[in-house]
Amino acid sequence: LRWSADGETIQTTWADGEETGPWVRKDAQGRRLEEGGLVAGVRTGTWTLWRVDGSKQGEGEYVAGKRAGTWRTISREGRTTSAAEYVKDCLHGSYLRFTPNGQMLARGRYEGGRRCGNWEFWNEDQSVNSEETGWYEADQRTGPLRTP
Repeated sequence: LRWSADGETIQTTWADGEETGPWVRKDAQGRRLEEGGLVAGVRTGTWTLWRVDGSKQGEGEYVAGKRAGTWRTISREGRTTSAAEYVKDCLHGSYLRFTPNGQMLARGRYEGGRRCGNWEFWNEDQSVNSEETGWYEADQRTGPLRTP
C-alpha cells in the first residue's frame, strides 16, 4: 500500500522487486478511481477508470504498457460516449463519439494518431456539421466526403 500527498492510495503487490498483479488507485475517501493489472511494473490487460461518484468512466486494454484495441468512455448512465481504436498507444482505426443519450456526434478513422479519410460530424440536434464533415488527410480537412 502506498500513499500520495493528496491522500490517494495505491494497492499493489510486489514480486522480485517489481509491481506485479492487481493494481488499484483510490482517493482519500477510499473510492476506487482506477484498476488494472501489472506485470513487472508494466500495465497489462483490462484497465477501468471510475468517477468519484462510483460510476464507470472508461475502460480499455493495455498490451506491454501501451493502449491497444478499443478504449471506451462511458456516461454516468452507462452509455458509451466514445469508442476509439489504439495500436501501441496511438489512435489507429475507427473512432466513434456519441451524446450521453446515444446519438452519433462523430465517425471516422485514425491512422498514426491523425484523422484520415471520410469523417462525419453531427450537431447536438443531429443536423450535419458541414464545417467539419469531409475528407481528411494527415488530420486536416481537405475537401468534402468522398464516395467509395
